[in-house]
Amino acid sequence: MFVDRLRYELRILGGWIFAVPLAIMLAVTVLALLLSHAQIMPIRIAQVLTGSIEMILPPQYIYECKTFL
Repeated sequence: MFVDRLRYELRILGGWIFAVPLAIMLAVTVLALLLSHAQIMPIRIAQVLTGSIEMILPPQYIYECKTFL
């Protein structure tokens, strides 16, 4: 059942299912490199990277992680 659902999603979305997350990761990496090259404090770069992860993850997952800690 799960494999059929996954195959259906792959057929509908095609290559976009892999291209969009890779493009987002590439953009965040380029942003971190640009900030590093501009000699921004490392704590600020870490905050940008953490913020980008929080923007991508669903809110329920973030709430569960924060209550776990």
